[in-house]
Amino acid sequence: MPIAAVYPQELVASVRAGQDGAAQHLVRLTLELVLSQRRGVVNNQVIPNGQPLLARTAISGILVGAHPYLEDSFTAVFDDHHRVIAEMMALIPLADSEIAQADSRGIEALIDLLEETNPPLLDVTRRPN
Repeated sequence: MPIAAVYPQELVASVRAGQDGAAQHLVRLTLELVLSQRRGVVNNQVIPNGQPLLARTAISGILVGAHPYLEDSFTAVFDDHHRVIAEMMALIPLADSEIAQADSRGIEALIDLLEETNPPLLDVTRRPN
C-alpha cells in the first residue's frame, strides 16, 4: 500500500523484558494509524490517545523519534552504496503528563525534560513525575 514518507519505515518499540505484548500493541496501533492516513510517522511527532493505550498503565501516547538508548546509526538501514533503504522509527511510550508538557511547552521542551530526568522509558509501567 502506498504510504507518504521520505523513505520506507520500520516501526520499533523497545520495552523491558516481559513487556513484549505492550511493544507489539504500540507498533500495531501506530501501524493502523499510518495505514488509515496513508502517511508515515515523522521524527519528534507526539501521537496522543487521550486515554491509556495499555491497561493498568499511565501510557496514553507515543513519541516518535530516535531510539533513546541506541547509537545514532540505528536511525536508518543503508544498502551497499550507503543509500537509505529504510528509516527506523522508534516508538517511545508517553504518559499524560509528558504529552501535556509537549502540548504546553513544545516537543523540544519534552525531549529536554526526558533527557534531564532520565525516566525508564522502556518500562511501560513507569509512573512519571
